[in-house]
Parts: sequence; C-alpha cells; structure tokens
Amino acid sequence: MQVYAQLGAKIYNNNTFSDYRRTVVFIVRSLLNHKQMQDIRSFFQLNSMRRDIITINPFIFEQVTRCIFYRHSTFSERRALIKEHFFFLEDKFTYAALRHLYLGEGITLWRDNYRDETLSLKLQFNDWHKKEGLMGITLKIGERMIYQIIFWVALDESGERGLRIGAIQGSTGGLDIARDLTKHFYGLRPKNFIIQALRVVVGQIGIDRIYAVSNYGFYANNHIRIDRKLKTSLDNFWEEIGGGKCGDPRFYEIPITEPRKRLEEVKRHKRNLYRKRFAMLDTIKEMIIKSLEPHLIQY
Repeated sequence: MQVYAQLGAKIYNNNTFSDYRRTVVFIVRSLLNHKQMQDIRSFFQLNSMRRDIITINPFIFEQVTRCIFYRHSTFSERRALIKEHFFFLEDKFTYAALRHLYLGEGITLWRDNYRDETLSLKLQFNDWHKKEGLMGITLKIGERMIYQIIFWVALDESGERGLRIGAIQGSTGGLDIARDLTKHFYGLRPKNFIIQALRVVVGQIGIDRIYAVSNYGFYANNHIRIDRKLKTSLDNFWEEIGGGKCGDPRFYEIPITEPRKRLEEVKRHKRNLYRKRFAMLDTIKEMIIKSLEPHLIQY
C-alpha cells in the first residue's frame, strides 16, 4: 500500500482535498488489481529509458487505473495497450528520439511562416494527452495549440498493430484562427490538415491501419457529467474522410491514404486552388519524412 500511496502523491501532489480523494481512489484501484500493477511497474523498470519516462510522467500509472482511452476500457486492456505502445516505439524510434518525445520538447515535423509567427507540427507527449492517448501531433502557432490529434499504437482484433485515435481537438475559441488557416491551407481545414500529417507519420513508422474512437466509444461517455460530452460529432468527421464503422461500435477504421480528386473532376474555378493545395501537401509530406528520418531506427 505504501508504494501506491507514494505513487499517488507523485501523480496528484496532494495539495487539495480533491487531490487526496483521487489518491485514495488510485490506491484502492491499484490494490484491487495488484498483480497487474506489479506487472506494469516491472515493465517500466526494465531499462533506463522506461525508468526515466515513468519518473517524468508518473501519470501513466494513473492511466492504467482509470476508465479512459475509450468507453468501457478494462484495467487489463489499458495495461496491455500501454505496454504494446512502448514496445512498438522502442522498435521504431532511436533512443534519442524517445527522449525527445517523452522527456523533452518533442520532434518538430514541419514548420512554416504564418503572419510573422511560426506555424508548426510537433510529435510529442504531454500530460494533457493522458485521457485520450499516449502521444499526439500538435498544430501550433508559436507556442499556442491550435489543433491536436491524440493516439496510441496497439494490437487490433486480428493481432496486427494499428494506430488508434482517441481524440481530435481544436483550441477553445479558435474559430477565427481555424478559418484563416483554412485559407492558408488552400481550403483545407486544420483538422483535415492534421489528419494528413498523421497519415504521413503512420506510413513512415510501418503501420497500415488507423482506427478512431466513435461518438459512442469516446471515453467521457463512461461518465454522467454533461460538460465532458462531445461538442461536435466525431462520427461525422470520420465518415467525411472515408472512415467506416468497425464491428466494435466504439471505433471507425480510417483509410490509410486519402484518394485525391483528379483536377478534371474539380470545377474549373477551383482547379487552381486544388493544384496549390496538392502541391503544398506534397511539399509538407517530404518535409515530414525528412524530419522523421534521423529519429527512426534503420534496419
């Protein structure tokens, strides 16, 4: 029990009554699932990188005990997916890259000038990702988050590794910026833009399936609180980009690539816009691939 009390204090700080309450809940859940907690604790002690990651991000232990990631996730499922995620990353990313992702500022995938500021895409992990995943791609202007997509990598029902999207979120009150960025991206909305970036990353790390949590499967639907519910429909967006429902109603499967319209299929007055958009996406794809290359293990 003392071990879990110490972990709880690291996770929640115990500065308020609410912190103490969360710590007690964490201790109880850990004791009720003691063998599984021992397993995940042992997992993070097996090498120096994992020890450093869990020291800086102790809330990963909280992720195991809470019903997050997706609706009705079980303790054993969360334990397994966390282990699978880190097994995969250790097989794909260099030691230095893992330090950037989980102990540093992340890996910048792309950057551009935007209204005298820097517009960038960053692959990273932060504590604000902890309810929906284990890594994210963030679209930023300067240090302001504009859009983010949060995900993890785990085995699917067929035993194949797939990337699972837990959330795609825009910044509060960011409608005007989103509209302006849509113009900057030649008619491509920021959330579509970040999906395209994710597809490039997925292609580089050797994953050929993408799943995304549905409205029904969103983790907050475990709870009663209305303010935590979805403000926009995930289902509508997944279907818009070609996604289809899985046998598990909590997830959609998303196409690994997006088929492009032929310019002949586009109305004449929009062809130049599409031509510029496609050229932009091709350039950004090359930049993301080039940015990732030194961070990946070459076999």
